[in-house]
Amino acid sequence: MKRLFVTILCMNIYVCLHAQGITLLYKNDMGWGDPLSWIQINTPSGQTPIQRVPTPDDDVVISFSMSGISSVGFGTDNTNPDFNIGGSSPNGPSRCRSMHISNTEISVDGPLSVNPSPTVNVYTSGGGFVIIDSGSNMIHGHFALHGGNPAITDLQILHSTYGVLFSHADWTGIGWDTGARLRFLGSKLGGYNFAGAAAGNIYIDSSNIETYNFTIGDSSNATLTNSTVTNNINNNSLTFFIGKNSNFISANDTVFTWSYMGFTTSGSQLNGNVGGFGAGGGTFDFLQEDPANPLPNIINGNLSTAELNSGMGISGDLKISGNVSGFPDDAYNNPIPVLVNGKRVFNVSGITNYGSSAFINNCVQNYCHFKLELFGNTNSDIWWPDGFPVDTLVINKTNCAKVTCDSSLYVSGATRIESGQLELDPDDTISYKFVCTGNVDIAVGGGLFLRRDAAGIVANMAVGGTLVDHNPPADSTCAGLSNPYGGTITFYNALLPVTLLDFYGRYSDKTAVLTWSTEREINTKYFTIEKSVDQVSFTPLTNVAATGNPQNNYQYTDRSSLNGITYYRLKMVDADGGFSYSKIIAIDAPVTIAIMVFPNPVKNKLFITLVGIAGPAEISISDAKGTVIKKLQLQAGAAEASVSTAGLSAGVYSISFRSGRLKSTRQFIKQ
Repeated sequence: MKRLFVTILCMNIYVCLHAQGITLLYKNDMGWGDPLSWIQINTPSGQTPIQRVPTPDDDVVISFSMSGISSVGFGTDNTNPDFNIGGSSPNGPSRCRSMHISNTEISVDGPLSVNPSPTVNVYTSGGGFVIIDSGSNMIHGHFALHGGNPAITDLQILHSTYGVLFSHADWTGIGWDTGARLRFLGSKLGGYNFAGAAAGNIYIDSSNIETYNFTIGDSSNATLTNSTVTNNINNNSLTFFIGKNSNFISANDTVFTWSYMGFTTSGSQLNGNVGGFGAGGGTFDFLQEDPANPLPNIINGNLSTAELNSGMGISGDLKISGNVSGFPDDAYNNPIPVLVNGKRVFNVSGITNYGSSAFINNCVQNYCHFKLELFGNTNSDIWWPDGFPVDTLVINKTNCAKVTCDSSLYVSGATRIESGQLELDPDDTISYKFVCTGNVDIAVGGGLFLRRDAAGIVANMAVGGTLVDHNPPADSTCAGLSNPYGGTITFYNALLPVTLLDFYGRYSDKTAVLTWSTEREINTKYFTIEKSVDQVSFTPLTNVAATGNPQNNYQYTDRSSLNGITYYRLKMVDADGGFSYSKIIAIDAPVTIAIMVFPNPVKNKLFITLVGIAGPAEISISDAKGTVIKKLQLQAGAAEASVSTAGLSAGVYSISFRSGRLKSTRQFIKQ
């Protein structure tokens, strides 16, 4: 494709200062710097179009549809490569007042293809602006936007392309000063920098920004919607920076890199996904824009590091609404064992906490991690082959949304479940699915569920501090501590308010005798004995006051009617209202059931009375050969039923009753 280079030079000072402003179209291909290459397009009626090189007062149009010229080299001289639009400065002379490039390929460089390309300074204070639209392709050139007039957008790139990051990253870029305005719509940028100073006004929609440096200065107004910010060149990094106090609006965006990413905000929320890809890396640093007044990095979407050798460095807090996944690199926190009572339960790796510097100091127990908050109304899953390490875990989900972890979850500080549910799925290769060295606090509306899998394995957890549940006994909702399958909850810190040594029960003469022993009761107020028939819904029976002695033995007898298996647990309540639960125990009582059928012999109707059956029952009638000829269902709580026998032949029949694990058979005679 032929490219023409056009030098725009003021012929003399008088022309530049006093020429009447007109709109000039790049017209033909007469040659480099030929004055006849420009022609007036807003000619008044009856006047001859002016043909000359543009002056600082003129507006310039470069359009393939208007001129037939498809490729233009918009050149400079070699002694002063930079030029200005809308004003003059030491950076170069003014070339025109404004520029509109439409459906044309254009390159801003000199006849020798200056590398790096010249800088185009745009001054709205002098009425300057640039529009690139309608499928244009801007190959080379750096734009520097100086603002000055809040009513004018310095640069608009609309449904066009600008730069090629892979081939000439240092030949393109966009930068702006305080107050500059930029609009980027339905377009693609490939440039070394997309960065500006404070108080910028940036609008990006349905576009792809490929760059090494995406920086929005402090106190800016910035909109990023339906767009992608990326650096997909192998072994190259991406800086994503949103300055403090910025009004940052994001919707349906993606930020990803091939290798390293520095992600820095100060309370601004990215509504979209952040990720890395490829085997070349994908290590992220989440840093604070203002360490003196830190606000969290907020990602309302998924976070995924690369396929191999990934990790995260953290400074401050991180809030995520979606999934977290990655392949931790040993270089980021070599696998470190987590111990419970001196026994290794799993390894953690892949996350380093920088604090406010790049050096790790004063690590507690050699674990330097970070605070993670999982929010939003959708489920979140953490996929991390080694144990996922968190300094402080906060779950703030709505609509009973769940947080699950495919590997183990290690919290080196405190856990707060404010709403939603932490769901622990069992893994027979992991001693404890969840280990928290500090306190676990379950707020009203929050939940913690220890699940069981198809093989009968139940999830376990270990807590170094206290486990406090502020909910009523857990039910079928997501609120409260739910441990229906008797998962192990180990308290391994000797400074717990109460240490439960044992809790067991036995059946004795139609009663349940419950016994438990404790040591080191610190501010323990009382024990609540709770009872259940299904391990899900528990009902409080009574409170037993704590003695507060160094070693204690307690006993309570439940004299209510027992029939089959009954479940019990202890709720251990502290003086400050906090509480924790014991394991669940089961007592198996003999089944007592009474079934009466009458009259016997019977003619037309048989009556049935059931005593001692709490659940639903199935009733079936069989003839002498064992063939079932009638069936009916009896609802739970029903005590009586009747069966028509008018259609039966005379003879001996069997009537069977089945309710859960209970089964009984009677015979009757049909006359």
